[in-house]
Formats: sequence, C-alpha cells, structure tokens
Amino acid sequence: MGILVIKDSYPITFSKAEGKSIFFTREQIINEYRKLKIMEKNLEHDIKINKVLRVNLDEQLQILKRQSSSRERSLAITKLQEAIMWLGMDLKRLNEPNPYPDSYDPSNTKIAPTADGMKM
Repeated sequence: MGILVIKDSYPITFSKAEGKSIFFTREQIINEYRKLKIMEKNLEHDIKINKVLRVNLDEQLQILKRQSSSRERSLAITKLQEAIMWLGMDLKRLNEPNPYPDSYDPSNTKIAPTADGMKM
C-alpha cells in the first residue's frame, strides 16, 4: 500500500511499496472518481435488468408449463430454466448479496423459496 499525499497546487503523489511513485493531478483523480460513479450506476442498472429479465422469463415459463406437453416444449422449459439460472449466476458475478445465506450450511434442511418469488 502507498500513501496518498494531497497538496493544494502540486500533483498528488501515490508512492508504491517498490519505491516507485505515480503522480496524479486533482483533475485525474476527479475524472477517475466520475468513472467509478458511472460504473456503479451501470452495475445497478445491470442488476435491475437481470432481475426484470428473470421475472419475465419466469412468467413465460409458467405460461409454457400450462400448455400441452411435448418433447419440444419440455426442451423449451429446460432452456428457460437455464436462462433464469444463468441470469442468477450473472447477479452473483455482479456481487449481488447471496439471497440464500443458509444454503452453504449442510445442517440446514430447509429449502428456501426463490428470492425473487419465481415459481420455476
């Protein structure tokens, strides 16, 4: 870790442990902060979109399950379930908190319903 030294009119120095220094101006730091804020908004947007898609796919899945069955429809049901699952994995990638905190406890015998109320 380095030390961030802020000076009024001089470049800001961040010293690395290897003895090397990197210099930042206030404008560079402000621009990086703005980029982080934009990335944070994009992250929130991605999380919302994933959740909306999962709910919409589940609605389509429930409609399909009420129809007469065939091999092709069974495959379509499986693929919709997979799509919902992969969007859930994407939520995990986006660091969305685990909605099933007890799921890793082998002594827990309770099966929790889906966090977003899907019937799957």
